[in-house]
Amino acid sequence: MGITVRHFVILRQSLHETLSYYFPDDYTADVQYAFDIIMTVAAEIMTGTIVSSSGIDPCFLKSLEECLNSVVGTNYFFSFLRRRACDEIAEYLKLMRQFEKASDESDRYAVTKAMMHLCIATDGTHALNISFEIRNQTIEAFEKLQIKQQRQFDPYGQTVQVPSDFFETVHVHVRRLIIKNHWSAFVDSIHDFRDFVIPR
Repeated sequence: MGITVRHFVILRQSLHETLSYYFPDDYTADVQYAFDIIMTVAAEIMTGTIVSSSGIDPCFLKSLEECLNSVVGTNYFFSFLRRRACDEIAEYLKLMRQFEKASDESDRYAVTKAMMHLCIATDGTHALNISFEIRNQTIEAFEKLQIKQQRQFDPYGQTVQVPSDFFETVHVHVRRLIIKNHWSAFVDSIHDFRDFVIPR
């Protein structure tokens, strides 16, 4: 029939994206794991080969960036972080993605305010574990933005421009923290789960 592992990789990705879109609450990481295992077994039965790490295994494990650019990878990683009591990192990454994808300055400013309130403020619900210096620098920069916003108040709703690299210092710190403390453990957890369900 000409069916190869590559066809299952494409099918699995499409399936994940579709179910994540239509069932954002019910299609949890555990359900996604289950579908991955089903697709892996189906691929091995249909192709008659053992699927290696270069086959059906998720390509989002190649790097943190690829993981966060994948709907499935992001869901897996956020679930992993929450299991490790690192909700603040998951919340920060979610807001950072919204910040990067903001459609206009008004949206970006709104996300920036939410980020400052939830993740940067020392008493934020999801306050990040960042240095005193980085926290204060970011708070001071945001206060300057707020003053600028007040001075150029526009009755028609024009919003002050937030630089695209506004959170760059914070992001470098958080990324370093993730790579050092969480990334390898996350990758291992994906492989360990697969090997447990489908022992070689």
